[in-house]
Amino acid sequence: LISAKYDSDLSHDFSFGPLTIGMEISVRNRLVKSKVDFEFSLSHEPDFDFVGPQQFQWKLEGDEELIFPLEAVLFSNGIYDLQCVKITVCNEDGSKVPYVFPLQWIVKVNANRQ
Repeated sequence: LISAKYDSDLSHDFSFGPLTIGMEISVRNRLVKSKVDFEFSLSHEPDFDFVGPQQFQWKLEGDEELIFPLEAVLFSNGIYDLQCVKITVCNEDGSKVPYVFPLQWIVKVNANRQ
C-alpha cells in the first residue's frame, strides 16, 4: 500500500519562483507474515520535478511501514497528478513484478499575484 500526504489546493505567486510542495510518502507491507523486498522509483514528468529520494531499494517486514519526505516543484499554475510511483517487488527466485498505482494524487495550484 502506498499513500501520500500533501496540500492539494494551493495559491502561489510564480513571479517569485517555482512552488515547492512538501509531501510525506508512506509505503506499507500489508502482508502480516511475509517480508517484501522492493525497488521504489518515480517516473519523470515534464511539467514538474521532484526533490528527494527518487529511486531506491528497501525491505519491509510484515506489517512494517516506511515513511519519507519528498518535494514536488511546480513551475506554473494548473492541476497536476503527482502520482508517479512505481514499485517493483523483487522475489526470492530473482524475478521482478512491477506495480503502478491508479489512484491519483491531484494538486490544484492557482496563480496568485501580489
